[in-house]
Amino acid sequence: YWEYAHDFSEGLAAVKDKNDKWGFIDTSGELVIPCRWESVEDFHQGVARVMFDDRQCGYIDRRGMAAFPGRWGCCGSFNSEGLAYVYDGDYDYDGFIDKSGNLVIPTTQWEDERSFSEGLAAVCDKNGKWGYIDTKGSLVVPCEIDMERAPGRFHCSRALVENMYGQKGFIDKTGNVVIPCEWDDAEDFNDGLAKVQNDDGLCGFINTSGRLVIPCQWEWDDVSEFSEGLAWVIGDNDKYGFIDTEGRLVIPYSFYDPEEGFHDGLAAVHDEEEDVTWVIDKKGNKVMKGKWDFDRISEGFAKIYGDNGKYGFIKIISEN
Repeated sequence: YWEYAHDFSEGLAAVKDKNDKWGFIDTSGELVIPCRWESVEDFHQGVARVMFDDRQCGYIDRRGMAAFPGRWGCCGSFNSEGLAYVYDGDYDYDGFIDKSGNLVIPTTQWEDERSFSEGLAAVCDKNGKWGYIDTKGSLVVPCEIDMERAPGRFHCSRALVENMYGQKGFIDKTGNVVIPCEWDDAEDFNDGLAKVQNDDGLCGFINTSGRLVIPCQWEWDDVSEFSEGLAWVIGDNDKYGFIDTEGRLVIPYSFYDPEEGFHDGLAAVHDEEEDVTWVIDKKGNKVMKGKWDFDRISEGFAKIYGDNGKYGFIKIISEN
């Protein structure tokens, strides 16, 4: 029915109509915010970022009305701290606003900045070194972090950093390197674990102390990040299974294409022998069979892609 669609977020899903305009539907499928914008982002904290025909962006509430006055050349989504980055193109209005549209943290003194996570946002000074500000705009970690790239956002009180040799490690909230840059690749922490890759190209997981708690091993052709306590792994039979945070295989290698892993306690997987998509629970039980291609499950719904090239949604209902 729709040319494209996002997953549900806070009870609404963004959809694009045949005129390439975006609006939002609710969980009954009703178009509750008409398609009128060039682009949109999902609702966060009751507010969604939208882009107008003049390429300016602003924010709407759940009624589709302007959440507060103002348009900017660049703006981001509101995060868990209730702050969003905006920039007007002239450096007159550059910084973080609150959900009333007030500029609460000007950032014109910084050469670059990143979004907030766990109460901190990375900022870069004129010497190219990074530090962190808090939600009041105070510099709480001095700009002394000298890495090849900007440090990442905090997850589990750890932020990803990369040195001049491309090796990755993690800093804590004081800016100290607590997990040395010794990994060829690494991802953010999820469920207290971070995926890492050694110089042999093998993947495993470390905890927030840097200890390798799930060893890098040849058995896996690939492995995902953890989501809701489980991560998919590909075995030597080219099928997917799931491991828990102890590294134990709790769902056998029996599926294909688990898309984005578990969300809301469910995951979509493909069975090539039956040529169907299954929804499974965290014990590997088949909960529902679908004839469509669908991926991530969000708020009890799965986005589907039909043979007509259109997108829609199905509600996940257990067949057990």
